Amino acid sequence: MSIKKQLIKYGAPGTGKTYTAIRDAREQFNAWKETYGANSKYTFESNSELVQFHPSYSYEDFIEGLYPELDQNGHTHNKLQNGKFKDFCIKAGKWETDIYNLNKDLEWDTLTIADLEAVTDTEFQYREHWRYIFALEDKTLKVADVVPPFLFITDEINRTDLACVFGELIYCLEYRGAKKGQIRTKYSHFNDAETGMVKVNNYDYSFFIPNNVFVIGTMCISKSDNGNIDIESRRRFDWEELKPDYEVLKNELEARNPQWAKLAEDLSLLNDAIASEPILGDDCCFGHAYLMNLPYDNDMSVDEVRKMVWNSKLKPILQAYLHGREDREELIQRFMAAFSPRIVNIR
Repeated sequence: MSIKKQLIKYGAPGTGKTYTAIRDAREQFNAWKETYGANSKYTFESNSELVQFHPSYSYEDFIEGLYPELDQNGHTHNKLQNGKFKDFCIKAGKWETDIYNLNKDLEWDTLTIADLEAVTDTEFQYREHWRYIFALEDKTLKVADVVPPFLFITDEINRTDLACVFGELIYCLEYRGAKKGQIRTKYSHFNDAETGMVKVNNYDYSFFIPNNVFVIGTMCISKSDNGNIDIESRRRFDWEELKPDYEVLKNELEARNPQWAKLAEDLSLLNDAIASEPILGDDCCFGHAYLMNLPYDNDMSVDEVRKMVWNSKLKPILQAYLHGREDREELIQRFMAAFSPRIVNIR
């Protein structure tokens, strides 16, 4: 993620996209904390946020928008309110904003602590968010490396119209920072010192995505959820495909009941049958999460668990995928035989 600062984890339902997004974000933050930030106040919780997209999610929710507000006299007027991502960027961009406001023509990518010490005074260096940085012994370290990472997770990124929600962010994702990537937003002329990021003239504020912000999206690619991500949005992201992990599933089931471990192989056989069916394919396979954390007693037999899983978790999804097809029942029977070859009749 240090190579490309925005990544989308995609795959069939239940492949652990959200789980691994949070895990990877935490590992990245912990690596920074151990290397540079042991004496800082920042935690993973303070430097991360998760937002789940949905069809009604908007630019105003994500960046900024005008919302009605009552004044003391009970009159309604519109007031600018920042969305979650903009507030997140303001919090993450304190370091870059300070350097931009120095007006010293400093380059973020190459600026060292020693360089910054040479052009700043004690008041600047003792600002709370700078204090731990200037306390580091190695003054040759780059400021870009020692500022903390801020990790923003957009869960179900394809459940909204991404181009509408991101707006001008499509540009900012590619051109980062206060110097190279600042833009005027849709409501920039309504911004003030509280809602804006960097002031560019006497009355206007610009927005930018800081270099220390990492965006991790998750995207389901099932038959019924292809999403609204255009090519220009797609090329701003790196992509990582997640597939069902049968070894993880086998270990989890075996810990519950050794007999249950057979279900991992059963799921693999079912997915092979689904993948080979032209009208479904890999996108409609079941991820390992479907069979993890099963709410059944550990002493249930594997046949009982298999029957419960098929009837309550797998069959209904397949019926939805195959809705309207004349051969639906025939295909369901074929998939049932693939999942439960040890049982003649699972119903």
